[in-house]
Amino acid sequence: MPDFVYYDSDWNIYIDIEIDEPYDKQYRKPRHYIGLSKDQVRNNCFLENNWIVIRFSEEQVVKFPDSCCKKIAEIISKFNPLILTERLESIDSLKETPRWSYKDAEKMAGKCYRDKYLQ
Repeated sequence: MPDFVYYDSDWNIYIDIEIDEPYDKQYRKPRHYIGLSKDQVRNNCFLENNWIVIRFSEEQVVKFPDSCCKKIAEIISKFNPLILTERLESIDSLKETPRWSYKDAEKMAGKCYRDKYLQ
């Protein structure tokens, strides 16, 4: 099940929009880390069915929601050039954030890293 779906019936565009958090808040177990086969299987399932997969870090979505929307619109505009609006053109482009390893996620959990941007 995708976190979010964008579907455009006129242009036959399907997008799976995933929001990845580094660890589970309740048990502090790493999630969505580099090499997690579950995420790759998930991506492949959508890609094999001609979907586009976009992954954002939870921190990007929380701190830069408009830039995330702009990123989605930029991808859609490759298929439907009418999608970009003047409002989105004035928004900063989304900065890439590095993916985390299992060990990185453990360290983030130990420091309660998510609490810093979820407040």
